[in-house]
Amino acid sequence: MAIDPKKAAAAQQARQLMTALGSMSEMAHQVHQAMLQSGATKREAELAMNAWIAAFWHESMEDARKSREAQNEGEQE
Repeated sequence: MAIDPKKAAAAQQARQLMTALGSMSEMAHQVHQAMLQSGATKREAELAMNAWIAAFWHESMEDARKSREAQNEGEQE
């Protein structure tokens, strides 16, 4: 039985997504722990962690947009 290349690619993408989410959640946890250790309240640490996640996500999406725009410009030339 042959492996469907589309399914294999989708499975690989799913694994990569899970790895990326795990990495991001570990970093967010580290931000939260650092805030608590530096004397922040639990609420302050949660707010800082949420702000970090939002900033991380925003920058990731900006990078993706710039990359996509650069690819589109290269295709048009």
